[in-house]
Amino acid sequence: MIFYALITARAGSKGIRHKNLQKINKKSLVEISIKKIKKSRKIKKIFCSSDSNKILNICKKNKVETIKRPKNISGDKAKSFDVVFHFLNKIKEKKIVIPDVIFLIQPTSPFFDSNIINEIVSKYKKTPRANTINSFVKLHHKYSHINHCEINKKGMVNYLFYNKRKKNTLRQNKKTYYVHGNIFSFKTKAILKDKSLMPKPIYSVLLKNRYQAIDIDDQEDLKMSRMLINSKI
Repeated sequence: MIFYALITARAGSKGIRHKNLQKINKKSLVEISIKKIKKSRKIKKIFCSSDSNKILNICKKNKVETIKRPKNISGDKAKSFDVVFHFLNKIKEKKIVIPDVIFLIQPTSPFFDSNIINEIVSKYKKTPRANTINSFVKLHHKYSHINHCEINKKGMVNYLFYNKRKKNTLRQNKKTYYVHGNIFSFKTKAILKDKSLMPKPIYSVLLKNRYQAIDIDDQEDLKMSRMLINSKI
């Protein structure tokens, strides 16, 4: 099987200006992602799709192949499927072999372990029927969906699962859930057929620690990440 990684790193961001270029321990989020992917050694080619020349230049310096992304799929409302579809068309134009599996890597998750990529690759080989394998993280019981609520301007609370919460208020009665850890992978043929980046059947690989699933979206996330960073990154 042929595995490619596609780093998606657009220039714009609402929460943090030039988010993908922000640095942690003197390395930009894009550079951290590149280093993690290369450490895996299971990925045949690494690409970056971006509308930013600065990001693309960083990738070129790190021997990552670049795809200049057009503005119409670079905004806040751009769909990831459109970005992947554009990427596939571009490598087809360049007569690059289409991969069996694409890893979609988001630089805003700097703590993922390269071993997770290896685990996913291994799972594809052991589970031929899998069309999607993503990383998940065990969700703390306090974040259970029965605690989800809306709060209006006056502070009035509306629990979204009020009736279910009345029956499951004790900690030991709350079920364990999992949430995405921000490494997505999918078979190329399956996504083109399904027109979705999550074609079934979907399988999982679990992250060992919750901090590995940190997704930097605002200044608080960035500050926390800088506090957590260590020499291994």
